[in-house]
Order: sequence, then C-alpha cells, then structure tokens
Amino acid sequence: MPYNSYRALNFILAAFIIAFAFSAIGCAGGTEVGNPVSVPGGGEDIVELTEFELMALCVSSQPTPPAELADLFEDDITNIRSQSYEEMTASGLIPDTSITFTPPWKPGKIIVGFDDFTAELVAAGQYHIWDDLNSRFYLKEIDLSSIDYGLALLEFNNKSIHPGYIAEQYQTLFGINYAEKVSYVGDCSNIYPYIPEYNESGISLGNINDSIRYYVFRKGDGDCQSGCTINDYWLFSADADGIKYMGYYNPDESPEKPDWWGIAQKAINLYRTY
Repeated sequence: MPYNSYRALNFILAAFIIAFAFSAIGCAGGTEVGNPVSVPGGGEDIVELTEFELMALCVSSQPTPPAELADLFEDDITNIRSQSYEEMTASGLIPDTSITFTPPWKPGKIIVGFDDFTAELVAAGQYHIWDDLNSRFYLKEIDLSSIDYGLALLEFNNKSIHPGYIAEQYQTLFGINYAEKVSYVGDCSNIYPYIPEYNESGISLGNINDSIRYYVFRKGDGDCQSGCTINDYWLFSADADGIKYMGYYNPDESPEKPDWWGIAQKAINLYRTY
C-alpha cells in the first residue's frame, strides 16, 4: 500500500477511535430538564447550556443559542410535560414526556487533524498559531493521545458555542487539515423539534411565536449502540392556541404510517444536519 494511502487509512481509523473513546455511548445521561447548569464567568469557569438552549443552538445553526428561541422551546416543552395524556390516548402507549433533548455532538469538544510537520510542533508544545483561538473559546485541555496519527482532542470550558462553529475557526489555521465536532456513538431516546416556517421559509425569530411548532418524542430501545432497534414515536404541535397531542406510532406494530409521519420524518432528518 502506498505511504499516503496508508497514512490516510490510519487517519480515518484514529478519528473513529478517538471519537468513540471520548463520546458517550448513545446519549447516556441527557441534560437536566429545564434547570440551568451554567456557571457564567471567565475562562476558568465551565459554561454549559440548558436542554432548551442546546435545542435552540442546534435548530438555529447560529454560533450561540438565540434566547427567544430557547425561551419558546422551554415554554412549549414545559407545557407538553405538564399535560395528562391518559384520557387522550385511545390506543398506543401513553406519551413518555420525560424524554430529554440531546444534540448529536458532544458540547465543548472538537477533533483537530494536523499535517505531519504541525503535529510534531503540537507534540513538542511549539505550535502557537492557535493560542488566540484557545483563549477565545476558553480551552480547558488538549488530549494528545492520538498525536502520532496527527490528531488531537480539544475540550473547552465554554460549552455554549456550537462546536461546528469552533471547528470552522480552527480549520482556517496553518497546518490544520481537519476540524470537526465530536459525535455521539450510537443513538438514544430524544426530542426532535421542527418549525416549518423557520426551518424552511426563513421566518425571523421575532415572528416565530405565531408559527406552528412540532415536537417528536422518540423512545429508543433495543440495540441503541447500533441505532436503536425498537422505537416509539409521539408527535405534538404547539401554536398560539396551545399544545395538541397528534398521535402515537410504532413501526414494528403497524405497517401503516399515520398521516403525520411525514412531519416526524422531516424533524428527524433535520436533526441529522445539526
């Protein structure tokens, strides 16, 4: 095998190994329901996001979560969780609204890949081109266990910034060939928000309260390390008139998809772009 091909293969294998090693299996742990866990302050303090701020960060694709979107998600999800669905559920399971939202990536972490020369500088502690970015994003630590493969894992105290945005900034630096979010391995129960007028038509955040919002609650079970082999889905909508429970679906129990399944698929597909 040519050397370049061999090194490229090693790079890919190392990227997978480091992502697996430093990511939770599935979404174990989740996030605190509605309770802020942030500690505002300087670079020594850990700055994290609530479940609803993480949701806003993902849906908006902005570097930081828009407060008005996070507030809207909090209001909607809190209202959904406050309802009793026993009398509404003529068939199917009672909705499991204790499910929490987890992004597809680990907050505050990115993988960086270097060319050979730069990897040697990083290993020797002599690469200073990234010092400004390390300070700007409150770098916590650098894991160099895979530096022989030209890879490093960066973890930041400030977890309130989209890791994709952070990765884009590092990718512009000399000697860095690759920078990417650290994805979770496997799958888990989750919530998939979808706002058609915002996600597809580009309506401004100032008008978003008047738009219909959809929330797919998915309970994943079975072999979730391979993507969850057993799944239950519940769909809710929210608008100015309040919360509406739209139905339940289990693909293994019913071959016929409900009328609202197209909406659920859009929400789930959108999640994959975060």
